[in-house]
Amino acid sequence: MLTKFRTGGSCVLMCALFSVGHAVDVSDADGCQSHFTTEGNFLTGKKFSTWVLLCGAIKADAYSGVYSRVANDGWRILNADKDAGIISVAQGVSYGGGSQVSMTIIVEAAGKGSRVAVTFRTGGAQMVKEETIRTKLCSYLASAVSP
Repeated sequence: MLTKFRTGGSCVLMCALFSVGHAVDVSDADGCQSHFTTEGNFLTGKKFSTWVLLCGAIKADAYSGVYSRVANDGWRILNADKDAGIISVAQGVSYGGGSQVSMTIIVEAAGKGSRVAVTFRTGGAQMVKEETIRTKLCSYLASAVSP
């Protein structure tokens, strides 16, 4: 959950933790940890991304696993298209005056398996712990094969 606090009339973002549900430690067996990237900065916002290739996991099953996990984790589903393989979700920022963070997951057929990619974005002046984001995103990708 991201949190903003008011102090002395100005809005200051306190260090917050992305903690929807319980983060599960996922091994790097499918490449999630090694594919993790971060772009942006505190003032403009950040984009966290990663992806995995899942040999033998058909697209429909991978999609269903990830969809169930993010829905059960409390994300608000904005758009979901199983045929296109897209899931767009958002979550409100506590004390953020309507601010949200967004996440997009794309599931594609890749040979005899699937490629699942996830991107999580924060707005400017929203802080999160990168390690927590990495762990959480990888747990979502792992749910594509083990719901």
